[in-house]
Amino acid sequence: MLLMELEGKPDLEEAFSRVEAWFNHEKLDRPLVRFSEHNAEFASSRPLDGYNWPDLKARWFDAEFQVDQFMESIRGRTFHGETFPMFFPNLGPNVYAAFHGLELEFGGVTSWIRHVVRDWDDLNRLKFSWEKRILSRLGESDSGGAGEMLRQVLGGVHGLARQS
Repeated sequence: MLLMELEGKPDLEEAFSRVEAWFNHEKLDRPLVRFSEHNAEFASSRPLDGYNWPDLKARWFDAEFQVDQFMESIRGRTFHGETFPMFFPNLGPNVYAAFHGLELEFGGVTSWIRHVVRDWDDLNRLKFSWEKRILSRLGESDSGGAGEMLRQVLGGVHGLARQS
């Protein structure tokens, strides 16, 4: 197996071999182990210089910044077990709602939508679109799926689920 060298992961080839064996249903001497700090990419104490944006949305959509921020977040870290650096271009938990025409609002570490559904007729305004800019920027987002989308869309509507 030909792999790159990874600072902070001297046993990279061995770890990859273990993961591959697991995927092939081979018997291992122990379970695979992966360690992760929740929101580690936002915990970096080293701010990146040279970036300015007119608003938070522009920062979220700045692909060069997102990669630079990721690279800075793994600098000097040690990766144990079968843990590897993983770039996660996340647009937040409400990305599915954005695919259907709702506007995402962006904060420092998450995004949310404004509730626009006030009654059942408002649901007709939600249309899936491959043309949405947000869809073209999607990576492996922190998406909760269709159920989360419905909860977010209907979340601001009191009693809507009881209407017939």
